Amino acid sequence: MAIEGMAALLRHSRPDVAARVLERCAPGTRRRLLGRLSDITPLIDRILTDGDHRDHVALAGDDRVPRRVLERFVALGSAEVNRRVFTNSRADTRLRRRILVEGPELHPALYEELLTTRARPYVLALAYARDVELVRHSLSILGELPNKPHVEHARLRAFASLWRLAGADAVRVALGIGRYRTRVIGPVVRAALESDDGLAVLEAAVSPGPDTDELIRSLRADGLRRNEVRHVLGTVAGAPDWKAVAAAHQSTPFSPEVSAGLAGAEGCPLDVTVLLASSASHSTLPLEQALINGVVTAGRFVDEGRPAWHVLSAVDRFRMRLEGGTVFEQPLDKLRRLLPDDVDGWLRLAALGPEYPGTIRELVEAARESDVAGPHPPTDSASERPFAPLLNLAPPQLRARIASALGTSDEPRDALTARHSSSPADPIPEAALRRLLAKRLVGPDEILRDTRPAAVALAVAGAFAGDLAHKHLADDADAWTAAVTLLPGFTGTATELLETAAAMTA
Repeated sequence: MAIEGMAALLRHSRPDVAARVLERCAPGTRRRLLGRLSDITPLIDRILTDGDHRDHVALAGDDRVPRRVLERFVALGSAEVNRRVFTNSRADTRLRRRILVEGPELHPALYEELLTTRARPYVLALAYARDVELVRHSLSILGELPNKPHVEHARLRAFASLWRLAGADAVRVALGIGRYRTRVIGPVVRAALESDDGLAVLEAAVSPGPDTDELIRSLRADGLRRNEVRHVLGTVAGAPDWKAVAAAHQSTPFSPEVSAGLAGAEGCPLDVTVLLASSASHSTLPLEQALINGVVTAGRFVDEGRPAWHVLSAVDRFRMRLEGGTVFEQPLDKLRRLLPDDVDGWLRLAALGPEYPGTIRELVEAARESDVAGPHPPTDSASERPFAPLLNLAPPQLRARIASALGTSDEPRDALTARHSSSPADPIPEAALRRLLAKRLVGPDEILRDTRPAAVALAVAGAFAGDLAHKHLADDADAWTAAVTLLPGFTGTATELLETAAAMTA
């Protein structure tokens, strides 16, 4: 909890100030904070240029670090760093292939691990290895896997790699293994062995990668896992045809695991992310993966995503299903001043919303100018859910009147608080405080001013602490260091923490 509060606070400092604070932290604390702040490009620039090698190794293995940052770590050319990147769950086949094909000689510990691995993401990548023993191991495990299109492609790639490294006789021996005699790729490999230019025949069969129809079929393979989706996309020459992928999903939705793999893929367009996140069998996985992998930020999803109702549906599902769903609170809060100030305006907004094609902001502005009549009360809870993230921003008294007009419920703050507290004097647990903030039954300023300890307040509402932090700490690295150092054991509020840090360094 303290580390989350520290990271939330440091996000409001200038990158150069944050770097100076991090230099003064204990090594373990510094690396945990760096993992949580690794989406701040100027900070990572500094770490890559001037950082300690141990920081590089630690960050390369941190599964909070975005894939685009891991690519920059691979560019350092360190076998030890590459070892951590290869085994990082954020890495995909393209990144692992780069390590296998272009990087320095593999770290001995990684090489030994890969010689015996059965981990499917690793085995799929080993088809590209430049070491013959790794390729042979890849073929031995690939032969045991179900006949899915991306597995067949990996087998062909491994045979081509084996031929390049050890010649046609080695391929002939490998093809003689029982399970490969009857595989789909058997005839292709046998034809290559009978050709005068067999390696070129194999390379021609495997190099183009799947076309769009083959890609869609691969994505519909039974039991396809999220990390296998990343591998499938990595075999495509160039960028996937995202319009075709979206059309296929609209026709017959992909599974939540496949949708999550697609939404978390580098280059997934925002409109496709919204589609996957709002229709994946009520799963939060696609939106989680898009956010975790840095494909989209919470702010961009709210500001630019369309259609508005689909965006709101995905956001509401994320906030209600995940305890840590406060990532959307600040982007939503920016819409507060635009929202209607009377019941009729909210009814117009609810009437326009389901069919409106534009962004949330455009929807709110259109509702202000519309003369459409408000809706009848909804007959099922699903029709009211997308409305909830906006309704929560209305003042409590107006919210109750809107809820009454729509025929929905509006849980009072006291009722929600009572469910998580044995007496009014008890502190509210962090998870309950997050829900209170999501429902706007307590405001972020109130949390920062009144909630103890400060670590909880900043973990929940730290995104709103920018003005307060700059008021007390300005750009004084000593003051920021004091605040971060004090936070883990500080029993007062966030406001009191910042006041104390400022006074200590005045």
